[in-house]
This record gives sequence, C-alpha cells and structure tokens, in this order.
Amino acid sequence: MDMSTGPKYNVYYIVLFYINVHLFY
Repeated sequence: MDMSTGPKYNVYYIVLFYINVHLFY
C-alpha cells in the first residue's frame, strides 16, 4: 500500500478492506 500514489487509492483500499470484513463477518 503506497501512500505516494495518492489519497484516493488509499480510500479504495480501505473500502475493499471494509467490504471484505463485511463479507467475512
């Protein structure tokens, strides 16, 4: 997870993680 790519990419990763957590739990 590179922060140099931009804040939007970070948000995308967070959203993906959130979706994964919701799917698992």
